[in-house]
Amino acid sequence: MLGQLDWSVSRSDTAVALNLRNDLIEALGRFGDATTLRKSMEFFRAERSGGAAIDPSIRAGVMANVGRRADAAVFAELVKRMTTASRVEDGWLYASALAHVEDAALAQQLLALTLGDTVPTQMVSWLPGMVAGNYTHGAMTYAFVLDHFDALARKTPEQGRPHLLPGAASGFNESTRAAALIADQQRLLGDAGEKTAKETAAAIELRSRIGRATAHHSPQALLAPRPASASASEESLAPTTGMCRKAQGWQRSAARSRPRPTTAQLLTVRLPHPPGHRFGRARCSRPARTTGPIPNPAESASPRRRLRY
Repeated sequence: MLGQLDWSVSRSDTAVALNLRNDLIEALGRFGDATTLRKSMEFFRAERSGGAAIDPSIRAGVMANVGRRADAAVFAELVKRMTTASRVEDGWLYASALAHVEDAALAQQLLALTLGDTVPTQMVSWLPGMVAGNYTHGAMTYAFVLDHFDALARKTPEQGRPHLLPGAASGFNESTRAAALIADQQRLLGDAGEKTAKETAAAIELRSRIGRATAHHSPQALLAPRPASASASEESLAPTTGMCRKAQGWQRSAARSRPRPTTAQLLTVRLPHPPGHRFGRARCSRPARTTGPIPNPAESASPRRRLRY
């Protein structure tokens, strides 16, 4: 699809096409598409050497891919752009690109920058959580925030301190991590950080349950040999399951082939009104039923009256 949209932006592109192109560039880079990663780096190097600037509509996706495969030189260039950006939006753009870095050593250097004076103050409390978005750096980021919590808390506004540790744990999906987060937050901040920690722990616990429920759907589980008892039980259930699916298919086919009611049929309605009640030009002559059970439509058909408007 990216090949159909092309990397070059046209004036005729709609807002949907512009957003879709950027999302495709970022998604393909996330999944390691070599062509997309190479193309993104070519755009960055051309701009860096004084060539054409990257179009704003694809800049976020391109820079995210550049940050993913950044080496030491590119990493230093992105850090320089982040710390010297004249616009707040540009600073956050380069911070997000740096947070995508896959090299663990460079990710550790990025976290260490939050302890100095080069990173803008408004980014200090959010940068660890952005790095933890890459699950491969989750444990490293959590340990870093835990070890340097006091230094990071001094640089963070009071209302942002409860989010420091939960942000670093946002990429976890293990129940033990959820319990550890609540305990560590209680030890560091007391009751002030309890609400934020419990919300993040609940999200971690939910991901853990989903992971356990879908573990048998993984490629490794599907390719693994099944026990003989499980195969025998599945074979015994196969005819019943097949008949159920076939019956469901027949039911859906019958529903699709059922003729739709005409307009005249739609205007033919049941009149549950008492005798003498006027409804448009129609007058109901149905006798009133004051006692006895409600009539069963299957036993005696209710009178129908065609209405004219």
